[in-house]
Amino acid sequence: MMDNETQVICLRKLKCKQNLLHNADGSARFSQGDTSVIAAVYGPIQAKARMEKVEEATIEVIFKDTSGIQSCADKKMEQFIRNTCKEIILTEAYPRSAISIIIQIENNAGSLLSCVLNASIMALMNAGIPLKYLIGSITCAVLDEDIICDPTQSQEMECQSVITIAFDKKNRHVIAMSSQLGSLKAPVFKNIIKTARVAVEHVFDFYKTSVQKNLEKLNNLQ
Repeated sequence: MMDNETQVICLRKLKCKQNLLHNADGSARFSQGDTSVIAAVYGPIQAKARMEKVEEATIEVIFKDTSGIQSCADKKMEQFIRNTCKEIILTEAYPRSAISIIIQIENNAGSLLSCVLNASIMALMNAGIPLKYLIGSITCAVLDEDIICDPTQSQEMECQSVITIAFDKKNRHVIAMSSQLGSLKAPVFKNIIKTARVAVEHVFDFYKTSVQKNLEKLNNLQ
């Protein structure tokens, strides 16, 4: 296995278009290679009585797959996105309110969970929801002795383990993590974290470039 300091980390091409849904408060289509996700943010709005929290906003995440049928994997992703977004949103700024994140999966060609989380962050920024800090996400796959960042769906099917990691932009600390398939030995796990920490720099750089382009388009329309 190559050390992450000498390994050349290549991600699939990243694309993002913000503000594409005019009926939403914020939206983004985020693509990693052929994996494509649309995230829409609605709110903050008055929470329903059963969801209302006196001291903070309620975060709701709803998945919509192309099949229209929600699987156990979808529910697991919903929970991961909800917990992660709740960690970074200033929920105390909107007591008794609700913020909904609607996820539409357009195409799953691998690394879906990281694509969903990155799309959610871009949509939250587009909606102007105050965040404690930015996060970026990377999916890694372990194939034999190699660590593959941003794996395709076929690579995921061949690998021994898949893990998605979210880092904060300020300190590059691990904020959230979700693993699939087999367990990992401690040395391999540590190397995955190191490799993903390097790879997420590409995501943060893309965030900056994408938001700047979006602002330029908005300024040109004024």
